[in-house]
Amino acid sequence: MTDTPEQPEHPETVAPQESSLPTEAGQAAPVTADPGAAPEAGPAASQTPATPLWKQPWFLPAAVGAGALLVGIAVGIPIGAGASSGAAEASAATYFDDIAAECKAKSMVRVEDDGRTMIVDGEGEDAGSGDVSLALLDCLIGATGTPAATQQLMYETRSLDGRQSDSWEDGDVEVEASWSYHPDDGLDIIYEISD
Repeated sequence: MTDTPEQPEHPETVAPQESSLPTEAGQAAPVTADPGAAPEAGPAASQTPATPLWKQPWFLPAAVGAGALLVGIAVGIPIGAGASSGAAEASAATYFDDIAAECKAKSMVRVEDDGRTMIVDGEGEDAGSGDVSLALLDCLIGATGTPAATQQLMYETRSLDGRQSDSWEDGDVEVEASWSYHPDDGLDIIYEISD
C-alpha cells in the first residue's frame, strides 16, 4: 500500500483548515478558511471608516450658503415690510394734495394735518356756503376711490340723517370719510387717512 492521504467520501464534511492572521495586538489569531462562512464582523473586517458629514469637502460651502439664505430671509422680510410701509406713508403724505391737484380743486378744498385730512365744503343754497360745485364734488369723490355704494349714500343723505361715515382702501391708503348734507349748506365731506 502507498501512503496517500485518504479522500473523504463526502467533501462537505471536510474539516475547515485554520490559518492565522495578525491581530491589532500583533498576536496571531486563528481564522477559519471556510468558503461558506460569513465574513467576520469587527474592526479587522471593516473597510475605511466613513468621513463625518461635517468633514465632507462640500459641507462648508453648503452650510455657509444655507446660513446666508436664512439671514437674507430674516433680514429681508422686515426690510421689505419697512420699504412698503415707507412707500405707503410717502403716498399717504401727498394723497389728498394729489387728488386736489388732479381735480383742479387746490384752492377750493383744505388739506390739513400734514396731508392726512381733506375738508370739502360743497355748494349749498345759501351764499358763501361752500365753493365746491357738484361736478367738482364728483371728481373728488371718484378720485378718493370711494366705493359706488358709499357714493350713493353720500348723494342720498338727507339733513335728518345727521353725519354719516364709511371707510375703504384706495391702493395703499386706508381712507375714512364722514359727511353731512343740508340744502342750505350743501354736501360737506371730511376725508381722513386712517392709521
